[in-house]
Amino acid sequence: MSLIFKVYCLNLLPINRNKWAILIEPSLQYLKSSNTVDNSEREKEFNSVELLFGVRHYLFLNNNSKIFIDGSVIFEITKPTLIEYIESSDLRSHTATNVGLGLGYKYLEKYSIQFRYKQRKQYI
Repeated sequence: MSLIFKVYCLNLLPINRNKWAILIEPSLQYLKSSNTVDNSEREKEFNSVELLFGVRHYLFLNNNSKIFIDGSVIFEITKPTLIEYIESSDLRSHTATNVGLGLGYKYLEKYSIQFRYKQRKQYI
């Protein structure tokens, strides 16, 4: 089971004809799962808070459409979490900082679609 709750805040900057914006996106994440790999049972329970801070640049196509690109830094704060490997050693998650890049399209200031790339999360 996985659950993610996000809030998205965007502030347009009054410079360069509103082509720049500041982006803040906090999110809460919860994951609980179990599976068996190579005859070893694995159980995971993971809680984290991600704080995304970024900048966005708009490229206007016409009065109704625009393309945007953004870059962000993502700070992840995790609760100490155990990933149990029965018949094996335990792993713990750690707090990490990631970067992300995004590309999207916005129509009528109402609809948008975005593709975002983030670095892979690592566990030790």
